[in-house]
Amino acid sequence: MAASSIDLSPLRRWLEPPLLYEGLAVLAAVAVWFALLGLVLLLTRPRDVEAAGASTDFGGDEPPALVSLFAGGWRLNEDAAESTLIDLAARGFLELRQPAADPRQTTVHLKRRDESGLTAYERRVLDRVRSQASGGMVPLTALTFRDTAEAGRWTSALHAEVLRDAKARGLTRPRVSPAVKTFLTVAALLPAAVLAAVVFDQNQDGEAALGAGAGAFLALGSALAVLRGVRETREGRAVAQRWMGLREFLRNDEAFADLPPAAVTVWDRYLSYGDALGVTRVSSAVIDLGMGSRKRVWSSYGGTWHRVRVRYPRFWGRYGRTALGLGFPAVLTLAAGIAVLHYRGPVMDSAPDQLPPGAAAVSWWVGFLLVIRGGYRLIRTIVDVASPVTITGEALWIQLWRTEKGNNDNAPVPVLYYFALDDGKEDRTTAWGIPAAWSSQAAPGDVVTVKVRRWSRRVTSITVVESRAAQLAQQAAHAAAALPAPSAADAAAEAAVPATGGAAAVTALTSPAAVLTDPAAVLTGSAQGATVVAAALAASTGAPAEPVADATTLLTAEEVGRAVGEPVSASTDPAARMSLGPFDLMTFFSATGQERVLSVATMRGLAARLALRSVRKAPALPGIGDEAWAQPDWAMARSGDTVVRINLETAARRTADLPSLLSTAVSRLP
Repeated sequence: MAASSIDLSPLRRWLEPPLLYEGLAVLAAVAVWFALLGLVLLLTRPRDVEAAGASTDFGGDEPPALVSLFAGGWRLNEDAAESTLIDLAARGFLELRQPAADPRQTTVHLKRRDESGLTAYERRVLDRVRSQASGGMVPLTALTFRDTAEAGRWTSALHAEVLRDAKARGLTRPRVSPAVKTFLTVAALLPAAVLAAVVFDQNQDGEAALGAGAGAFLALGSALAVLRGVRETREGRAVAQRWMGLREFLRNDEAFADLPPAAVTVWDRYLSYGDALGVTRVSSAVIDLGMGSRKRVWSSYGGTWHRVRVRYPRFWGRYGRTALGLGFPAVLTLAAGIAVLHYRGPVMDSAPDQLPPGAAAVSWWVGFLLVIRGGYRLIRTIVDVASPVTITGEALWIQLWRTEKGNNDNAPVPVLYYFALDDGKEDRTTAWGIPAAWSSQAAPGDVVTVKVRRWSRRVTSITVVESRAAQLAQQAAHAAAALPAPSAADAAAEAAVPATGGAAAVTALTSPAAVLTDPAAVLTGSAQGATVVAAALAASTGAPAEPVADATTLLTAEEVGRAVGEPVSASTDPAARMSLGPFDLMTFFSATGQERVLSVATMRGLAARLALRSVRKAPALPGIGDEAWAQPDWAMARSGDTVVRINLETAARRTADLPSLLSTAVSRLP
């Protein structure tokens, strides 16, 4: 087509001074409004809370779900539901049992108890357990939702209830006050009015102008949704600082991160608050009441457990692309810009009457910007290919990113995966793109070395340095090598049990604190394996090497039966007996052996100190040991460095004479 036949009148109309200036006025009004919105967002952002110092004291009586709000930077996440579930177990509404070495085999058992004092979100979690339970029991992993929409609705409702409770307690306030929202809403009338005036000036159509202005006003009003959320009050900040002190204390105990959910039997509410504060790696990984979160992933790389926030790029075209996929479009863009700059002169000369004023300048800017963009992307691609970087870290998450249609049946074929990697330098990272052919070479938890291109964030090679399974085996081997050789009796016991027993002990060793609620993994294993696990547990918790008093010697079945008013039996079931260095537990069952009635535990070291911290606000019992306390369903005493705790396993038996039992148990301590 000849250059003189090109109709450039629409372009000329838009570049004529009146309409050009009016368009600039609309853009300026919108820009000013968004600048105001950005200023409000900056001034009202929630502030992070730092602890004044490590402390073993609870910050107050706030439920764990509220504590998770403080720990999450005044934003709720999956910890709110997880910690509430553990807290319901700590308070006797549920019971968590772990019959084997794997915490994922934990089961949740409903217990009858007065629910009148529960908050709305606590009742929601309890109802979720009740809805999934069969015969009063449900596997912990069965609580996970299978439908994304249902999980979203349930989580949103729970978070709304937590936020209402926080506001009612005076701990939070809306991020933006109604007055500021009203101001921004009124301010949105200015760009809407400017747009309406421009439309009316061009078309002399009142209805069109009114529609354009109303549409702009509604569009700007919808942007106010970013102002949702809460921030702290002065009281809320003070409360949060106290809870952050507990987080600092729990972070200093590496074994605490390895506690499974069923360890709530020993650690009581410390475990639920630890989950809320984000320091319970195993419990957080096992409990999933939603659909899981790929944006907050646990990592142990660097020697300590920590959570890493992962960003997954979606919209920027360069992420994950090959050098050819980036370089070829860049060359085309550069060529197009050069062509515009080269041919703009002849085109302008061939059609001077059809071109509006300023067309020459516009064409120059278009060509110039195309050259800049194409040249920049071409240079960055060349530098990206020429300067790869090698990174070593822990693989956190691997997930499908992009697909393309197949050749025959058009079925989608994976071509690129997200690959999140923690190099131990920061608690934030952006996922890389890894070709589908390499995505199966590593698994989450493996330590890998990757060669990457930083600008395109593409993995070009991957080598597994150490698999997760090898790490666990190495830890177990090092711990076992530090122990003395087994005695002749141990060797005989070793030969008398199945080979799987030793494996169970090694599995427990890789998460030492998990054995607190996993007697089956020890009692069905070898004597050597039990010794390994007990020693590892004592070392990891800072407990003394010698074992505590044998819980089976403190109370008899007859004494317990008289106290609770019904016959009981000292079951020989492994799940009823636990003896692991600094902790010893004995559980009494009903005469039928089907129901737990009462448990008695002895403990020393860190577990004993934390247990004491959690009960000293309870009513004191004079004359028992060095100090003692009691509630309707439990009693605890300290004698020297040994703590004895008695728990009623069923709320219906609260009439039991626990102080008498506690006095008898303490009197029999060595």
